[in-house]
Amino acid sequence: MEKLGRFLGAFLSIMLFMGICSIAEEITLTTYYPAPYGAYNELSVSQAVSTDNTTNALAVSSTDDDTLAPIISASARLNGMLLGSNNATASYYILNVSSGSPLTSRFYVRNDGYVGIGTTSPSVELEVSGTVNATAYSVGNPATPGAAGVTTINYLRPDTSTGTITVINGIVTAIN
Repeated sequence: MEKLGRFLGAFLSIMLFMGICSIAEEITLTTYYPAPYGAYNELSVSQAVSTDNTTNALAVSSTDDDTLAPIISASARLNGMLLGSNNATASYYILNVSSGSPLTSRFYVRNDGYVGIGTTSPSVELEVSGTVNATAYSVGNPATPGAAGVTTINYLRPDTSTGTITVINGIVTAIN
C-alpha cells in the first residue's frame, strides 16, 4: 500500500509539474487553400494579447539575445508600415525606438509631428540631443536666397545664446 501511495504521489507530482509547464502557450496560425471566405488581408486583435504582462494591445518580445522580433516587411509593395494614433494630445508618441538596459529612447515621433533624436520632448519640428554630423545641409530653399544671394542662419549655442551664420552665394562668410 505504501508503494502505491508513493507511486500515486510521484505520478500526481509529475502531472502537476507538466500542467505548470504548459501554461506558456504558443499559437500557430495556418491558412488553408482554398480559404472558406476568400483571401485574408489582415489580422485583427479584438482583445488584449500581451506577452509582457502590460496593458499593450499586442506585445511581441523575446529574451533571446540572438532573436529579432518582430520583422515587418512589405516586399514588392508601394507602402511600408503605418503607425498612428487618433489621440490629439501632442505629447503622446506614435513611435518610440528604444535600446539599452534600462531602455533609453533613441528616436521619438510625437502626435503633432515633432521628432526627437535622443530626446522624448522635442520642442520644434526636429530636435537632436547630441552631435550632428552631416556631409551637406540645406536651409530653406537654396534657389531663392535672401537679398543679393545672402542667407542668414540662426543657431543656438551650448550656453543657450544665439548666433548667426552668414552665407553669401553658397559660401559661409561669417559665423557670429
